[in-house]
Amino acid sequence: VFAHQHLQLKLFSPFFLALRILTMMMVWLIVFNVCAYCSWSLPFKRIFVELSHSTEKFPGVVSDYSKDALSESFEGNIVSHASDPKGCSEWPSGSISQSKSINIGMVERGVCTFFDKTKFAQRAGLNVLMVVSNDESLEPMGVDEEALKAWNQEAILTFMVPVSFQSFMNENTDASTSMQIRVTEYKSTIYDSGMIVMVLVATLLVFLGAYYSSDTEREMYDAANSGSSYKSLRRTVPVQVINNQMAWSFVVVASTGLLVLYFFVSKIFIVIVLVFCMSATNGLSNIFTHFIDRVWPDLQHHPFIDIPAFELNLTVSDFLGLIPACIISLTWFWIRTTATFAWMLQNVMCVGLLLVLQRTVRLTDIKTASILLSTAFLYDIFWVFISPMFFQSSVMVAVATYNHGDSANDTLPVVLKFPRIDDIFHHHMILGLGDIALPGLLVSFLLRYDYVNKTGMSITKGYFVPALIGYAVGMMLTDINLVLMQHGQPALLFLVPCTLGTTYVLAYKRGHLNSMLYGINKSSTTTNSI
Repeated sequence: VFAHQHLQLKLFSPFFLALRILTMMMVWLIVFNVCAYCSWSLPFKRIFVELSHSTEKFPGVVSDYSKDALSESFEGNIVSHASDPKGCSEWPSGSISQSKSINIGMVERGVCTFFDKTKFAQRAGLNVLMVVSNDESLEPMGVDEEALKAWNQEAILTFMVPVSFQSFMNENTDASTSMQIRVTEYKSTIYDSGMIVMVLVATLLVFLGAYYSSDTEREMYDAANSGSSYKSLRRTVPVQVINNQMAWSFVVVASTGLLVLYFFVSKIFIVIVLVFCMSATNGLSNIFTHFIDRVWPDLQHHPFIDIPAFELNLTVSDFLGLIPACIISLTWFWIRTTATFAWMLQNVMCVGLLLVLQRTVRLTDIKTASILLSTAFLYDIFWVFISPMFFQSSVMVAVATYNHGDSANDTLPVVLKFPRIDDIFHHHMILGLGDIALPGLLVSFLLRYDYVNKTGMSITKGYFVPALIGYAVGMMLTDINLVLMQHGQPALLFLVPCTLGTTYVLAYKRGHLNSMLYGINKSSTTTNSI
């Protein structure tokens, strides 16, 4: 499916068969992950910190060796180490207030370990330790298990704050009075303005995928209506058509893949990441190549690599399109667990996968679309809502929110990530690619159907625009239900009725139902069954 459309390879060559196996793995990784709007907790506890006389809140993170979650907010006096701002030596005697109020030691990050800072503060009689970061970044503070056992006592609460909080304290506290701060537990809200962005982006991707996949039909439509000389994008690999048997097998194959990930994801995680990188590179290179074909059409006629023995033929435009695709994928792989902007590159790679999937895999009639989406509808509901009755947790949510390492960014890549806008920590909401890919196959079919039947993008005569609007409505209903139920939602529960249901109602009222059941004339396009 995702094989590069300009590589001429023998169907049964070992390389091609291996590529098809990797390709099918990636397809199922996309389509099974259809849990919308989940969000995962960071691997460390989060808090709010503020001055007692101010309402401006700053983020903080608690060390993993500290006391358990805060039961309630508390206030305390700030105490500084007079001789060692880093807190890597014994605190001077008499520096700790003997009052009943909570004493919060403030030290800067660096020189010694976080746990050493905690031990020095605890030996001095401090109740809490606040570590000021060197910048705005907040990192988890851990300790070796043996060192924690050797301490042989419960460590005091230790948390980290950004350097901006220290600057804010200095600017807003009188030197003649003691500094007091308030520490409260962080509680995230379900609703966030970023949900609106996600609905718009998901709808836009469905539209772009449909538009990208229907260039041949659009060429015929424009030529018949306006005599336009528009030319479709070149295609050298046959379109893959989903037949009824494949649609019926969706539940079995997707469920099997989901269970494999649920039980063995930690062991095959790196394999999934590598398959994602290779597939995303293929997808992005196709898009970049088609863009180059539009700008410099002559480059597609100049061979760059021609190896007859392997039947490998790569043009100059293919090579130029492959370069940025490789750069994006390799950069993401290298920085995915460290850089704060890695989610942007992951989203770009996912867009490449989605657009090429819409272009390469096709539905040709409403009957097959009904089988596929109906089985996906039931599959989504079962693995989100019903699976906790048979497993320790919701299988779909557990896989979608799986965290592989210490970094909160080290997650399964087959999701779109969007940071929360209203959240001070900006932790991510995620949208499974299947929530775009599966309804997108139906919407793409409807746009091609409208072009073939000479209606174009008409809201009153066509089916594409109403289905696209239905998709946006379905995403909004998912948002509303998420806020009401406070739980990750199966988006297809709303998307299937709003897209497939809308199509059936309109087709029945317009008398086109039989025509849509037969579908687009399959003889007009070279196809293979997938």
